[in-house]
Amino acid sequence: MLRALIVEDNAEFSAFLKSLLEIRFPSAMILQASDADEALHHLSLSQLDIVLVDISLPGGVNGLGLTELIRHNGASPPVVILTNHDLPEYRLAATRLGADRFLSKASSTADQIVKVIEELAAVESTREGESTTERSKEPRGGPLTLPTPSARR
Repeated sequence: MLRALIVEDNAEFSAFLKSLLEIRFPSAMILQASDADEALHHLSLSQLDIVLVDISLPGGVNGLGLTELIRHNGASPPVVILTNHDLPEYRLAATRLGADRFLSKASSTADQIVKVIEELAAVESTREGESTTERSKEPRGGPLTLPTPSARR
């Protein structure tokens, strides 16, 4: 069973991600947070398989800072940065701070997002009646990206 945390202040995009995960991982436990404080609260109470984090978050800590806090506090779930800010300096900072992947919201597909989650969280996904299991927790491959708002619908 997938246990995921979505840290996203855009309610529409957060709902899209939650819906995607619920469809692909029917028994998943999906938590949502709109800022770093709420995310840290969830992390302190739950053992998670993956954390999906936007860079732009309200409050004093952005997604990069949250990633650093997650790693500094010894939390071990894979962290995937999901952002509209697809800039080399953000990619470098995300890697330096311990993010496992960096995805641009502008160009990834739903299938690419699911594949990254399967790879990093080693969870089972249900697709059109078929079940697949990713057995390795080792991060693989390079950065991926997310769909444009029109492609997500």
